[in-house]
Amino acid sequence: MTNWRTKFGAVLSVLVFSVTGATGCKIFSGTNTSGTVEAIASPTPTATESSTPDETASPTPSATPTETASPTPSATPSPSPSPAAAVTYTVTPSGSNVTISPATAQTVNSAATTPFTVTASGGYTLSASVTGTCPAGSWNGSAYTTGAITANCTVIFSSSVTAKKIFITARLNVYGNLGGVVGADAICASDVNKPSGGGTYKAMLTATTRIACTTANCSGGPSEHTDWVLAASTSYERGGDGAPLGTTTANAIFSFPLTNSIYPGTTDSFLTGLHTSWTKRNDTCLNWTSDSGGVYAATGYSNVTTSQAIWDGGFVGCDFGYYRLYCVEQ
Repeated sequence: MTNWRTKFGAVLSVLVFSVTGATGCKIFSGTNTSGTVEAIASPTPTATESSTPDETASPTPSATPTETASPTPSATPSPSPSPAAAVTYTVTPSGSNVTISPATAQTVNSAATTPFTVTASGGYTLSASVTGTCPAGSWNGSAYTTGAITANCTVIFSSSVTAKKIFITARLNVYGNLGGVVGADAICASDVNKPSGGGTYKAMLTATTRIACTTANCSGGPSEHTDWVLAASTSYERGGDGAPLGTTTANAIFSFPLTNSIYPGTTDSFLTGLHTSWTKRNDTCLNWTSDSGGVYAATGYSNVTTSQAIWDGGFVGCDFGYYRLYCVEQ
């Protein structure tokens, strides 16, 4: 760099200057009243460029390894929809004079069936007829199975009073002395015509110890009975063939005519001691203890359906025998 120094005399009070610097120098200019001017050229600093190093070639990147294809995940199965709740219905059982198992309402799937075991109460016979609103089913012994259930419904069982039997004895080899009422009952219990299947039978006759009615047709009610053999409101059938005879009244007597005769054979006489009104006659062979002459017994006809079945309007001598008895199941 070049320095210029110039001195001027004092005669110059003011110096005006203009200096052009060499290339590469920067000139500072100004005024000075002292008469001395310095112009200093200093090189204009320029940015020293460092040599740019050769760019090192970037290494060729190694080939990116081929990515192993991830296995395509198997499709996630859609969750199975929850099964719809089964459609159910209620089957409600009921009945009269029967025992049902189960006895409470049953929940049954749609189109399914349900069973019940049914037995009749004592003295009743189960009816095969089943009512209610459930589809008809079927019996297998005492088990009843409904039809296919498609709605809430009821099943109603029923029973009827078991028909009791009345049979006639073989001809008796005794006369009017039967040994009293007790002896007559013993004849029924051991007679060859007694129906099979057991059961207790008593003779349908009257005496002071066995009374059906004390007024005509028991107008005073069942309280008139004494050891009477018929039951109230009960069906009876013929012991030999099961033919229905009729159903007794609430006073435990038959209202005539009967449905069928007690004995279908030829007319025969039966010892009864009864009047057609079911009251006791005096003709009872002294309460069935005498076979003497001059003592009599009222009798009935066996093969009729009218009141003559218990009194045919006549009587027989107690010393003449070979009559029969009506025997009633208890």
